[in-house]
Amino acid sequence: MCYNVPLNVLDYANFSKFIEKYTGKTFPGRWVVKNLVGEVCQGVLNRIKEEVEEKDILVALNETRDHQGTSIMAILVDPLEGIFCGRPYLIELIDIEIANANNVKSIVISSVYVIGRRFCPV
Repeated sequence: MCYNVPLNVLDYANFSKFIEKYTGKTFPGRWVVKNLVGEVCQGVLNRIKEEVEEKDILVALNETRDHQGTSIMAILVDPLEGIFCGRPYLIELIDIEIANANNVKSIVISSVYVIGRRFCPV
């Protein structure tokens, strides 16, 4: 099962009691989960680096707004091998305030640096 439980809820005493009562197990605190998620994310990024290493990549951007008008930009990459039909990798999800050309350019470059420093922007 998978649930979208915000990390800050993990430290609530009532939530911990609820989990312990119905599962018979204690739940780790927020910081344990946060550190574990960081390690897992780094492992995923390392696998993406291996997948796109020494290949041309497609960088796709998707900007969307929530009900409050906050802009969120997703940066996706996909190795260009033969026919483009793969599933792109989400490498960054960023809150942005102003989406102008210079701002987007710096966001994309810093995001692509997450998967490697050796690339030539076209």
